[in-house]
Amino acid sequence: MDPHRIISCRVEPDEPLICGEKVTVTFHVTIQQEISSGGRIRLHFTESPYYAMPPQYGLAVKGFVFFSRIQFQADVPEADGYLTVASEFGNAVHIDLPEGKCFFTIVCDQGLQVGDRLTIVVGDRSCGGLGADVAHHPTYGPWRLVCDVDREGHGAFVAQSDMPDLQVATAEAEELLVRIKPQAQPGTATDVQIMVTDHFGNHVEGYQGTFTVSLDKADNPVVKSIQLDPPDDGVRCFPRSIIFKEDGIHRVVVQGADADTIALSGTSNPVDCTRRNDDDDDLFWGDLHGHSHCSDASHPPEFFFSYARNQGFLDFCALTDHDTFTPDIWEAMTRVAAETYEPGRFTTFLGYEWGGDFEQSIVVLFKNASGGYYPSYQKKDVGPDEFLRLLDGEEVIIARHDMATLGKRWIPIDPAGTMERLVEMHSAFHTSETCHGPLVRGELDENNSIQAALADGLRFGFIGCSDTHIAMPGRRRSVVKFPGAGTKDRFYGLTAVYAAQNTREALFSALYDRRCYAATDRILLDFRINGFRMGHELQLDGPRSIEVRAAGTAPFVQIDIVKNNQVIHNSGQGAMDTSFEYTDSTQIVPNDYYYVRVIQQDGGMAWASPIWLNPL
Repeated sequence: MDPHRIISCRVEPDEPLICGEKVTVTFHVTIQQEISSGGRIRLHFTESPYYAMPPQYGLAVKGFVFFSRIQFQADVPEADGYLTVASEFGNAVHIDLPEGKCFFTIVCDQGLQVGDRLTIVVGDRSCGGLGADVAHHPTYGPWRLVCDVDREGHGAFVAQSDMPDLQVATAEAEELLVRIKPQAQPGTATDVQIMVTDHFGNHVEGYQGTFTVSLDKADNPVVKSIQLDPPDDGVRCFPRSIIFKEDGIHRVVVQGADADTIALSGTSNPVDCTRRNDDDDDLFWGDLHGHSHCSDASHPPEFFFSYARNQGFLDFCALTDHDTFTPDIWEAMTRVAAETYEPGRFTTFLGYEWGGDFEQSIVVLFKNASGGYYPSYQKKDVGPDEFLRLLDGEEVIIARHDMATLGKRWIPIDPAGTMERLVEMHSAFHTSETCHGPLVRGELDENNSIQAALADGLRFGFIGCSDTHIAMPGRRRSVVKFPGAGTKDRFYGLTAVYAAQNTREALFSALYDRRCYAATDRILLDFRINGFRMGHELQLDGPRSIEVRAAGTAPFVQIDIVKNNQVIHNSGQGAMDTSFEYTDSTQIVPNDYYYVRVIQQDGGMAWASPIWLNPL
């Protein structure tokens, strides 16, 4: 007998688990060697073809086959993620769920004899529970059950071999997403990406089919035929595949062209084909807040940036893990950000989510994807004032996050506004504009909203972020789990930036100048006052000409011009594309501010960064 083989295990059901579904999974554990009273059996789900906890990151044990970080529980049979365990011989056992960890442990209160069998049920529904959610993540295939056993209960865990795999797969194809770069010069070829997804938003593994591509004008014929092959796993970019000959706003229509794809069709986000001068800014899409398995998410930084570029179809992306990792991991993350940066094609930023002695998390973004790492776990009593002093001299931008948890007015932390240039308007977890908005979640009220902070004199541009914990920046929607509040289907967030080019220098400069807007989808939006674009601080006199251009991914409910938190004009009802001008002839009051809010019929939104005015 193998002296290290203490248990054996088989799993039910045999068929694959579908990403996003609620399931019940049973592990049948047979005791091969006696386990003493107080012994422990620890289970987690961490090994996949793409995720095996590389040693250079020094990771804690975690796993994301299930949403175990916030969902496993052993107290409420009727709730999600209920875990149970029973001994065939009637020995007393119980489940231990260490706080903040993604594994669970079976504690053998009376010991277990050879031949005893444990039945461990994940997502037990026998008492009316709903099951356990299989996590959304971008990797499919076998996930190995990892099991360690401490026979004596003294902390000496022994890894068990020959554990079963959990097969993870996608459901049937249901939706076709079409993405295109937001701007194109007439007569110049541009890229198109298509992604076939299932009901849960997963790109469908092994998908194969033929599609036709045409423009959205009624008199335009089919211009191209394209093919998805099984190695594409349901997503592929077709470089320089479309040419727009005319000025204006365009969209691309993709339609299934064979028996397997005929039911699928999709229309792209809008593309602005207005002719531009060489010195005009371009528009770039990105995500400025997301996590990897260097803190509490899934998949390594390499995968995070790869997904953003290739599946997410983003122009730039920032990795901002919680500040719970060690300095050597920070150095490794810095190397990855440098290796994956391609100026002009894909820009990587690096930072972290600081969680010190403050009631709001602070997202830190470094211009050159490297900078001072000052983790709050080393100095738990450091407040934001001292933290900003540590960052003094760095080329850095900070943005507050998680407004819905504050419950009171914001504390000014950067009165000069040299670092706090942005604020997270929307993520998959929160929308923080106002407590009356359609996407609000949490404890948001008039005191802790972004509108309240603007009224108190804080000045920042608006960004949208995914806050992804599944390494999928650029995903359109995701089912998000909230502790104690079930699940919600939420838009991921995006940031649009008007910049001279796709480089760190140009994008960081544009973000610092607040030439950006937050969005839930790839909505085109331009907002100016007297010709000055969003983000400016101006001194003016007399009437103000407010110009708005917008093109949606769904018809508009309305587009609001907001002045000092009050809607002063709206337009665009029912349109997909619109441009309008409004003149405000009222007297300018010191610290007036204006911004634009877009609301679509599908629930999508966008928020242009404010413009601040003072009288001459």
